Amino acid sequence: MQLLFSCVAFYSSPSIPSSESLGPQRSLDDIKARPIYQLEKQILRSARSVSMQRYSAMKTSRRLFGLLAPFLAKAQERVGPAVLPSRTFRFEDLPMHRNGSIAVRQVLKGSNRTGYIIDLHESDLGPGEMPHPPHHHLHEEMLLINEGQIDITITGKTTRLTPGSVAYIASGEHHGWKNSASTVARYFVLALGNDK
Repeated sequence: MQLLFSCVAFYSSPSIPSSESLGPQRSLDDIKARPIYQLEKQILRSARSVSMQRYSAMKTSRRLFGLLAPFLAKAQERVGPAVLPSRTFRFEDLPMHRNGSIAVRQVLKGSNRTGYIIDLHESDLGPGEMPHPPHHHLHEEMLLINEGQIDITITGKTTRLTPGSVAYIASGEHHGWKNSASTVARYFVLALGNDK
């Protein structure tokens, strides 16, 4: 309710700050780019500048609330990674980063229109190697085998995956994998969600 009255006071004040009045460090674009609590602080600071008499004498109307509705809806949105646009990714264009016996090509990382985090990368894992020790995390993962052979262990059960095979790892499940062949294994890891 405090935010609503602050917004009403802010929008009913005679002058809404412009980019020039906020100074070079604090343009409206900068304010919009900040997390929502920063935006709320800016609104509250502006509302405090309105005299108490004006605030108490202000007459509200359905029209004023109608004007505020889009702002309030936007204020409720979560601030997160940028929404991923439609795009193609050619293998030869993906930059490769090597870490020991594993080579990783980041394909995409961002969120869908609802804010759900999506992270896809392709890995090349050397024979007999593991990308990391067995572990668990909050986000879900899918492992999609393109070439080679992977032995994956999820909560104590080991399964051999060959090209075309897929593994789904639920949130919190202890898991790890190893290249069990004598050739490089190439696979995709699709991480779904985040660890917050």
